[in-house]
Amino acid sequence: QLSAAIASAEEEGRSKKEALEVVGKNEKELTSKLSLLETGLTKKLETRQLLQSKLDSSVREEGRLRSLFESNRIKLSEDTEKKKAVDENMTLEKDNEGLANDKKKLLVTVAALEADLQVKRSHLVGMDSEVAMEMEVTRKKYEESAAELELVEER
Repeated sequence: QLSAAIASAEEEGRSKKEALEVVGKNEKELTSKLSLLETGLTKKLETRQLLQSKLDSSVREEGRLRSLFESNRIKLSEDTEKKKAVDENMTLEKDNEGLANDKKKLLVTVAALEADLQVKRSHLVGMDSEVAMEMEVTRKKYEESAAELELVEER
């Protein structure tokens, strides 16, 4: 019986030893897994920090770009107003050129009309002297006729 108890105890010892080896092996596996998980978690934390840093940098860049965009929008608005004023000035200059050309044409027309008027006035002056001469001739004839009429009436 003692040998059976020893054999049973030895068997139980071997069984416990094997169970202890399995537990040790499982512990090593779990320790290894835990180590891998810790390493993975550390890498993920580092990646998160890197991504957070990139996000912060992107947010700062977005703010800078928004500021730049706003200043460019203001400058564009100012440049648009300036262009509008320049276009208006160009239109006014073209209108002024057109008016100057019209004025030149009118001055040429006025000069031609004045020249024509001068010619007509000189013709009129000539006609006036002809009419005056004819009136003088007619007056003389009238006086002669009146004198003859008096002579005829006296006789």
